[in-house]
Amino acid sequence: METFRAIIRGDLPPVGQPIVTGKTSPQPIVIPGYHASWLDSGTSALALALLLARAENPISAPEVIVPAYGCPDIVAACIYAGCTAKLVDIRSCAWGYDLDQLRQALSPNTLAVIGVNFLGIREDWPGILEVLKTWDAPVNTIEDNAQWFPDDTAAETFYSDQIIFSFGKGKPVSLLGGGALFSRTPCSITDAIQAKTVPSALVLKTQYAIFNQLLRPSIYWFLNHNPIFKPGATAYHPLKAIRGMDDLRLSLLPNNYHRYAHRTDVIAAAIYATLCDLGMSDNLYAQLNTLNRKMLRFPLLCNNNEQRDTLLNALNSQGLGATAMYQKALADLDCPAALIDARQAQNNARDFARRLLTLPCHSGVHAEHLARIKSLLNTHMRK
Repeated sequence: METFRAIIRGDLPPVGQPIVTGKTSPQPIVIPGYHASWLDSGTSALALALLLARAENPISAPEVIVPAYGCPDIVAACIYAGCTAKLVDIRSCAWGYDLDQLRQALSPNTLAVIGVNFLGIREDWPGILEVLKTWDAPVNTIEDNAQWFPDDTAAETFYSDQIIFSFGKGKPVSLLGGGALFSRTPCSITDAIQAKTVPSALVLKTQYAIFNQLLRPSIYWFLNHNPIFKPGATAYHPLKAIRGMDDLRLSLLPNNYHRYAHRTDVIAAAIYATLCDLGMSDNLYAQLNTLNRKMLRFPLLCNNNEQRDTLLNALNSQGLGATAMYQKALADLDCPAALIDARQAQNNARDFARRLLTLPCHSGVHAEHLARIKSLLNTHMRK
């Protein structure tokens, strides 16, 4: 009987906005001052950015500084570009590099610094650039926005040499594939981009229709409880090739972006209001540059690992779409250890991974879901 009630209630997916497949718009996405390259994934876009940096600054043993907590796809891009991923710890109880550790990590082999926008919480780019001013060698800067997309590209201030976006599954603007590199200089190594794969329009739109159905809690429940599938599992996958984005996805991008840009952020704001009532106004959400910034997921840093796991289990026993994200620091994930430099301390990244929990804040979260999320936060975070 309990299983039957759970099926009727369903499970909320952690992320996901329906993909628009109707009439396309010719209006491109433009970031003033940057040149766009449209690729088959965000990982390909990051790898191309690093190859461009290598072409401009031919270091024999290039190192790329990356945050010690993050997606293993960053490591895959570094390895594809022939670079070592040098892990630098994040700040305590916050997002963004520990700037003292960043300064210590710089070396003659430093090719680039990747700053990750974590679910809408951007890196401290002014602080990073101040650190790089003290270094007397050129260092490329890359902003990885795989988990965020701006509401209005023209209104944003970007600081880095290159900007990365992803349009894969579970991204803010999703087309189940695709990525973009925006660079201050035109791409000078187009031969690094292999021929694009051209999908069948019928097959791709069928995939979109299936994906949109899977966003329904009653259907997602079956996927979530099927041992064959592991939705949202974190794993290292090597990048095999950089390819261009197919024309169909590119034609659907503007309308899907338009729908994203006009989505409200009321769910995230309501969750934050509950945290404020619990005396947690200084949690991760407070790091947003603006409270109008849309989030892919709502990040919550619990007091300790035990509290995180207890709350995570309570939320998911009610099918409320909570996740622990990557669950481990990058050094502890299944990445090729020989191609990662993890000699610096990773204490804050490991603590972050043990305490982080994310909550759904997409358009599929309704009033009844929000009420149950707030009730469980009041029960477990008050303790």
